Amino acid sequence: MQLGQRYKLVIQYRGTNFIGWQKQPNETKKRSVQSLLEAALRTIGRDQCEVVTAGRTDSGVHAYANCAHVDIVRRNKKTEEVMKPFSAGTLKKATNYYLKKHTTGIYVSKVEAVNPDFHARFHCLSRTYVYRIIQSHDVSGLPFIHDMYHFYDKDLDLEKMKAAAKLFVGTLDFSAFSTATPGKSPIRTVLSIDIETEKTLFGWESVRLKI
Repeated sequence: MQLGQRYKLVIQYRGTNFIGWQKQPNETKKRSVQSLLEAALRTIGRDQCEVVTAGRTDSGVHAYANCAHVDIVRRNKKTEEVMKPFSAGTLKKATNYYLKKHTTGIYVSKVEAVNPDFHARFHCLSRTYVYRIIQSHDVSGLPFIHDMYHFYDKDLDLEKMKAAAKLFVGTLDFSAFSTATPGKSPIRTVLSIDIETEKTLFGWESVRLKI
């Protein structure tokens, strides 16, 4: 018999001030997104929990919709007895309230009660990555966007970039781009790569790569 309820979370965060998604031992100056989120959920449910994500991100990487799941056992504050599970709306509101008090840059945009066999990683169908490039280091508004873009001083040939991108679309062996891991296949499927220009908040033109 399962105690509590499994929830699917959709999480947004600005990765600048975090060491990445995954919690680390002896976190000091910088915290992980996972450890802060788990601290919030432990405070709310009064029990240990582990947040499992569809994809871990590195230090400085932002997420607009990172999916995760967590099992929450709701306990009475005084007696520690197991109580009726939180509604999705209540859990979302309480989690964001805690996060707002203790950190900046993490927001839970959606909470959904799911079946106990739902798994954020193994049921994930695809992932989308976005890279943005500005072709200058001398830009108005730099303090507000410096951690959102890569700055490159030379001209980019978009047509050649688009032609090269086509070579990476499909089901391919990416061994040359990774370190061999026993039991882990280097075969990956890239559904599409879109390269286009767009305007930044301050009017600068940037190049966006969406994979």
